[in-house]
Amino acid sequence: MGTKLPAMRRQKERGRSDRAFVVIDGKRHKLGTWGSEAAEDRYRELLALSMATAPASATPRPTEDRDTRPTLTELMAVYLRHVIDTFPDNPAEVWHHRAAFRILKSEFGDTFADEFGPRKLRAVRAAMEEKGWSRRYINTEVNRIRRLFKWCASQELIDASIFQALATIDGLRVGRTKAPEPRVVLPVPDEVVEATLPEVNATVADMVAVQRLCGCRPGELCQMASRYIDRSGDVWLYSPPRHKTSHHGKRRVITLGPTAQSVLQKYLFSEGEFFPYNPSTYRQAIRRACDRAFPSPEGLSEADAKGWRKAHRWQPNQLRHLAATKVRAEFGIEGAQHTLGHARAQTTEVYAERNLEQAKAIALRMG
Repeated sequence: MGTKLPAMRRQKERGRSDRAFVVIDGKRHKLGTWGSEAAEDRYRELLALSMATAPASATPRPTEDRDTRPTLTELMAVYLRHVIDTFPDNPAEVWHHRAAFRILKSEFGDTFADEFGPRKLRAVRAAMEEKGWSRRYINTEVNRIRRLFKWCASQELIDASIFQALATIDGLRVGRTKAPEPRVVLPVPDEVVEATLPEVNATVADMVAVQRLCGCRPGELCQMASRYIDRSGDVWLYSPPRHKTSHHGKRRVITLGPTAQSVLQKYLFSEGEFFPYNPSTYRQAIRRACDRAFPSPEGLSEADAKGWRKAHRWQPNQLRHLAATKVRAEFGIEGAQHTLGHARAQTTEVYAERNLEQAKAIALRMG
């Protein structure tokens, strides 16, 4: 008989719930409360990690009471660790993977990977539609699930034919699904921003001012530091180390005009990033400021008050749309494309210098 998989063990506690643990390679791992779903999830995660990193000779062999084929829950645990390591500075990417995996786990978590095919993936997609997710977001989440199988195939955890079968499913198309279209992100009006600013601290107010002027993404704004800014010319050139297309080898240059420079002067000699916020906490600060700036009227029901707050909140990314709208009105669609870094790869290679010069001129005019 081959090596047995380590079993979950129970530690009795006096005065509180019993605890669960497992011993793997001589090391004791705490799992949480005995019998809880969290303990089961942690147990499967540790087993999957152990199976993925162990040499072939040390991989547990089938026993009478357990099939060693990996389940989807085990594969998700291993792959999620890979996602966390790959995107250490992008918690949103990890969050979206978790959202997709929660549905996959609830529908087919105990299913063996080699039993998961296109029909089951369509069932997962249908569950996403039932949640009211938008068509485009569902397609993105389904692609994340497909990448799970692609990566596991590359690690020889599953047969590549499983991923190849899942790749045959086309994405949802407009008009052929009950999933709604994504909500259009509109620019936040200037007067709404001005009404919100008194409710934020000085640092967040500076972040709003800079983003409104240069139209950068929230993630790019939160990385801003002196070492990434070229201040040798009239227009400062900010090159964030991580951005949306950095994994494609593209360079992102954000132009900062005189007004934006004056806002940033106080931060130039600070160590590290200028702003002690990440995109999530920055967004949260804006949301709380909106709730203070636009309090719901008295007498509303809880549901109506919630709807009021949602209708009167705006997101930092809407500042990017606001900047785009202003630039387009004065310099046309091409000027907005250059300023916001939306040029296609082919035109970026051919017109890189011309685009940058136009972005500089726009920054000088915009402030």
